[in-house]
Amino acid sequence: TDVGCKVLHPTFFVFYKREIIICIFLFLRQVVLYSRSKFFRMEKLRDLYIKTFGCEPQSVVRLTGDGSNRVYYRMSGVSTVMGAKGISVEENNAFVALSRALRASGVAAPEVLAVSDDGLCYLQEDLGDVTLYTSLAAARERGCFDAAEIELLCKVVAALPRIQFETTK
Repeated sequence: TDVGCKVLHPTFFVFYKREIIICIFLFLRQVVLYSRSKFFRMEKLRDLYIKTFGCEPQSVVRLTGDGSNRVYYRMSGVSTVMGAKGISVEENNAFVALSRALRASGVAAPEVLAVSDDGLCYLQEDLGDVTLYTSLAAARERGCFDAAEIELLCKVVAALPRIQFETTK
């Protein structure tokens, strides 16, 4: 006798097939819900751009993340701006408030141009792709800083106390 082989009842396959179909259906439903949510937020960003500038953006490019739960897009048309969409109204409100406080104190921070009614999306000034991190990429690869990079770091460190004190007034 072959003890390793068992005969399965034919209804097992019917049940198994039904379970697979249900799992596929549930998975596809989640994909559709996620896509609608993503599309809905992109529509909100597009609508916010139209409301702010009077026309649709000609191009929308998703940018790499910044460590938060917000997703950024470079939206170009009559004006090039950054569109941000997040999942936390509180986090977005904090970012908008901080940006406005920094600008009011004279710190070069992106200006928030528009915020959606639900607070999940906003448009801000596009300050470009150059960051302190990208500016120091060559130094990180070399393992040392040249005179221009040291000067840049000194300017940043010197600005930190001013930013701290000016924005807490």
